[in-house]
Amino acid sequence: MDKKYENMDEKDLLIKLLESQEAATRHTRILSIALLGIAIAIVIGLCVAIPAMLVTLNNADDTLKDAQNSLTGIDEMVGNVNTVVVDNTESVNESVTKINSIDIDTLNDSINSLNDAVKELESMLRP
Repeated sequence: MDKKYENMDEKDLLIKLLESQEAATRHTRILSIALLGIAIAIVIGLCVAIPAMLVTLNNADDTLKDAQNSLTGIDEMVGNVNTVVVDNTESVNESVTKINSIDIDTLNDSINSLNDAVKELESMLRP
């Protein structure tokens, strides 16, 4: 115990004890008020932030739905392109088969004969 308290009588010691307790009570009240203020600030912040977060999440959900719809559209388009390629492949194969079946030598002979006939007609029609 401190020497300054040794010379005090009981009444003075009780007064000191009460003053100490009052100071502790004051500090506790100040701390409680500060904590209450912090709690209120947090609640207000959450009240402001939560609706904004909900709007953001709804927008993100809408964007994801749009992306999913776009992917579905792309899948359909790829399916359509595949169908066109398959259909055109059959047509191209038929055309190539027909072109390959043409007798080029006979065609050349026919063109030469036509050329000779046109030359004869030309010579007959020229004065």
